[in-house]
Amino acid sequence: MSFDSPRSSASAKKPLLRTLQRYMHVHSGATCEGHPATPQMRKVASGLKARGERKTGSYKAKLGDCWVECADASDRLPFFYNFATEERRRDFPPLDPSGVTPCVLPPRKFEPSAQMLCNAGYNMQWRGGSARGADALERAAKAALWDGSAKRARGDVLAHQPCQLEMLVQQAHAMGINPAQSPELMWLVECAQTPTTPVGWLRCSAVGAIGGEVGQDYYWNMATGITQWEHPHVAFLCGVAKRLIEARTEEAKRTKTLGGVPQL
Repeated sequence: MSFDSPRSSASAKKPLLRTLQRYMHVHSGATCEGHPATPQMRKVASGLKARGERKTGSYKAKLGDCWVECADASDRLPFFYNFATEERRRDFPPLDPSGVTPCVLPPRKFEPSAQMLCNAGYNMQWRGGSARGADALERAAKAALWDGSAKRARGDVLAHQPCQLEMLVQQAHAMGINPAQSPELMWLVECAQTPTTPVGWLRCSAVGAIGGEVGQDYYWNMATGITQWEHPHVAFLCGVAKRLIEARTEEAKRTKTLGGVPQL
């Protein structure tokens, strides 16, 4: 004679239920169970999956076409999901260089004030980053800039607005990062997608010349009176990216010179 454990019997009697949030339209008063954009997202997901299954023809999918960045509903941590293969991963997916959309724009040139912020990011001394090696420098910068509140803020945005991989690739090009060669630095692109306005800076909006309509955003430093178009945090991150890329390049050169043994 056998007896079921209380845990197994309880799970058999009470199937797991998925909790859906209720949304209400503030103007019309209409309500719905689950996110209002779910039907549209299902169509987008179906289209991505169908495109990923194309193997031949002019519309053959590239490796990055089917990847979308989302966030967990519970802990709001970012992850990448492939609608064609149903693969899910936390880190940035590897890309074939031939499948990455090339950047046709000239090298980025910052305004003088933004260039100063870029230089500050390049010369930043990170806690724990004084150890030898590019890996230690990258871990120290990542711990200070990404691990923690920045990652949670990114997850909060992705929970309602998933992001296609192509958007991250284009942002990486603008920051001087090659996503196929340096996927380990794509966390900097994640930071730039949800930048924080540093203390002392305000985001303002330029008023258009016709009708007083709202124009493009710019940033004003209240202490110095400096104004610039570039987001100050993004300019700083570009400097960090430049330093980490140079550290990787210098380490690779030393390794090649010593016949495969890194010089520490």
